Amino acid sequence: TKDNVTNHMDPTSIDWIEQMAATVKHKFIEQRLYYESQLQAQREKNHEQGRENERLRNELLNAKSVEKEKDAQTISSMKEEIEALKLELSEEKESNKTKDAGIENRKESLRSLL
Repeated sequence: TKDNVTNHMDPTSIDWIEQMAATVKHKFIEQRLYYESQLQAQREKNHEQGRENERLRNELLNAKSVEKEKDAQTISSMKEEIEALKLELSEEKESNKTKDAGIENRKESLRSLL
């Protein structure tokens, strides 16, 4: 094999030095390609995680929006209920005034009889 040939060559010869340089260069290229592929895989993983994070963020924003809408509807319903109660109270006050006036009239009638 190539490595066996290199091992049996004279380590001081130009051919041996060139062969070792080629081997080192080849191993360096292999390592660089390996790390570049690892880096690309990590980038793809990060990109996918980023998309998932964005999806979850949008889902959370939508949920908050729905919750705000529900809160707004609840507040609106409460305001309507308060207005209805105010109207009812106002009507009761008017009714009580009328009753009070009727009682005062009866008192006056009774006093006039005495």
